[in-house]
Amino acid sequence: MDVGRQIQRYTRMCLLEAPVVGEFATRNYSTQELRQIATRHHAEVRTFIDLKLPSRMRLCPSNAIRAKEFFWTIYGEEQGRFVIERNHATVFKRFCNAIGIDDQTLEREYEGYWPNFRYLLTEPPSTTAVVRELAISYAWESAIATIADPLGATVVRLQNELEVASEDLRYFSDHLVIDESHAERALSALTTYLADDDLIRFALSSIHRTLIDENPWRLTLVAKEASSHSSSLLM
Repeated sequence: MDVGRQIQRYTRMCLLEAPVVGEFATRNYSTQELRQIATRHHAEVRTFIDLKLPSRMRLCPSNAIRAKEFFWTIYGEEQGRFVIERNHATVFKRFCNAIGIDDQTLEREYEGYWPNFRYLLTEPPSTTAVVRELAISYAWESAIATIADPLGATVVRLQNELEVASEDLRYFSDHLVIDESHAERALSALTTYLADDDLIRFALSSIHRTLIDENPWRLTLVAKEASSHSSSLLM
């Protein structure tokens, strides 16, 4: 089987088992549960923009041009093309506020969440790190295809129940379009670096780990004084 197709097939299997993502099509979450999911997702989006993407570019060896180009392109898009108030964390925060999540709750979640990824700040560049982070990127960028329909229905429900303004839903309309192209680009970049069976197996294990074992909604918040932190994840 072609390596790209092997990764696509394995990712689809993992997404079906992934907490929250795999349950979205069959479970009717309450409004309060959706607020909890949104609070954690905001922390992930902000961590993705502020820490993960810049660190991923740093982790690329000097000759890892495809990976650098991918991470830099995604960074620009997640920053809203560097237009004030258009970065995706800010856009999603408006949705969170609109459904009743206050800024203090969002900040508290973020401050406890991002240290799970502090290891990215000191890890040395390597091809292995590139493969891991591209695999993680592909896994999460692929999630939108799995939950697009039930997510759309849930957003409409919240909009009607809580009278959410259309402009506060921009995060979803933007991501339904761009995440699919992100997934395609991530897979294309990833397969560039899968030179042997060991790296293929490592990419597959990274996908399983991020979607199931270290799923964002399974991670615990880290105390501010803690000095040791866990391994990978993503969006």
